[in-house]
Amino acid sequence: MFLTPVLAYFLWSLVPPLPLRSFDAGQWRSVVRSDDYSRQEMVGSLIWNDRLEGMTREELEALLGPDCDCAYFDDWDLVYCLGPERSWLSLDSEWLVIRFDETGRFAEYALVTD
Repeated sequence: MFLTPVLAYFLWSLVPPLPLRSFDAGQWRSVVRSDDYSRQEMVGSLIWNDRLEGMTREELEALLGPDCDCAYFDDWDLVYCLGPERSWLSLDSEWLVIRFDETGRFAEYALVTD
């Protein structure tokens, strides 16, 4: 059916990501191409199970690898590129951004586009 994949793609672009596959830290860290969708498929598993709660910056970087060395999203502490934006006209990229609290522990995340 043609409508099923289209509808699934449309809904995926509107709602927070549900886990499409289990988070794999090694595979997450190995992504080097910006057109690789693996991180988008794993990010739901990473954030839905509260895996990040209470983690320090060092622990998060050990899990996810070093963050993006880019000038985007300066008001966030860690920035990870997830891949091309999930939309009908994909012009931007999607990003996982993370902020720490005053004690240096994970405080919040957001999924954003540039």
